[in-house]
Amino acid sequence: MEASDLERTLARSTLFSGWEPEALQALAGQAATRRLAKGEAVWLEGEDATHFTLIRSGLVKITRRAPDGSEIIVALFGPRESIGDAAVLGASPYPADALVSSDAAVVVRIPAPAVLGAMRDHSDRGAAMIRALAAHNRALQDKILISGCGTVPKRLAALLLTLAERFGEEMPGGGAFLPIALSRGELARFVHATLETVSRAMSAWARQGLVATREDGFHIADVAKLRGVLEQA
Repeated sequence: MEASDLERTLARSTLFSGWEPEALQALAGQAATRRLAKGEAVWLEGEDATHFTLIRSGLVKITRRAPDGSEIIVALFGPRESIGDAAVLGASPYPADALVSSDAAVVVRIPAPAVLGAMRDHSDRGAAMIRALAAHNRALQDKILISGCGTVPKRLAALLLTLAERFGEEMPGGGAFLPIALSRGELARFVHATLETVSRAMSAWARQGLVATREDGFHIADVAKLRGVLEQA
């Protein structure tokens, strides 16, 4: 029997990589798909973590609130990645908000007992879970590395390069298209900079033909040249 679109989505994810078709079919039968608009919550801080959540399309930001009420973006996650795994495994409330950052996102939610039951006595399936947790940890580390890159242009370059490596599409001539639309305000919050400073940097790169902002994402004309920004004094 040919696999359904949902089963193929599960198979391409980090969380369920290597699972047998029969197991994926069983999970797909218990999965619920949600389409969310920009700004909608996948979950809010304090909600019980009862489902494993996979991003089918779009971008989700994990956020916390600073003492002054401003939003702090902790990490960004996109297609084929799972979010909130540690909270689900620990049967604990979510420690932060998960909000849609792109124009729209589609997420797949599967009840925790279905996944944990299917993992029991299958070490290879447990290994996929470990890989998913490692990927989640790398995303958190990415934020730390980006924050430590020095100037705002360097932090912006590090952010775009990191997202391009995870979600980008190679273009002829060494360029890349990042199919994730982020406003300059969101870019500013992620790199801890003012909107004005980020706008100046992005406008300068646009004039140089280095990074073009499109409605559906960013076109990086020369990945190597953007990486060179990180090496500037």
